[in-house]
Amino acid sequence: MKILKLLAAVLLVLAITLPTATAENGNEKINWFFKSKGNNQRPEIPLSSILADSDALYIGPEDEKTVYLTFDAGYSNENVEKTLDVLKAHNITAAFFILPGIIKNSEATVKRMADDGHTVCNHTTTHGDMAKITDITDFKNELDGVANLYREKTGYEMASYFRPPEGSFSKKTLEFCSKLNVTPVFWSFAYADWDNSR
Repeated sequence: MKILKLLAAVLLVLAITLPTATAENGNEKINWFFKSKGNNQRPEIPLSSILADSDALYIGPEDEKTVYLTFDAGYSNENVEKTLDVLKAHNITAAFFILPGIIKNSEATVKRMADDGHTVCNHTTTHGDMAKITDITDFKNELDGVANLYREKTGYEMASYFRPPEGSFSKKTLEFCSKLNVTPVFWSFAYADWDNSR
């Protein structure tokens, strides 16, 4: 019994004195967000200081009057096809961040994205929490899985832009992106596309 108490005490001391893995290796989860100011004003980006040393994209220069359209496309193609039709009718190009599901379910839709002049980008292979990934090989595998499938099915190379699912990332995520020459892309306005009542 004394040995168990001593072992418990040692484990408690270790737990108190050792830094947590997330704090130690830069994997503390960060959730992307912005604050709308309304009245056609630029939104506030509270996390911009975290991204300062990265190549992350999230808002254009203040003096530039340009809108960058980005879409996440995971599984279904019905709304994606409608979106592609509208963009084509107005001669507008956008960036599509895709998952393997839409490639497997609608290869023609994904090929059309590139054929219509859109930028096809990486939204990961599993749509998991990228902040939890602590190994660059695992991170690269997340990106390579969808990129390889895209190349296999369409013959095109995926652009080197990456959007973390749900905007969940860490400083380690940004470090991995830099090492792999991949640009993380966030947003400064979002439509609640998950809300089917709209």
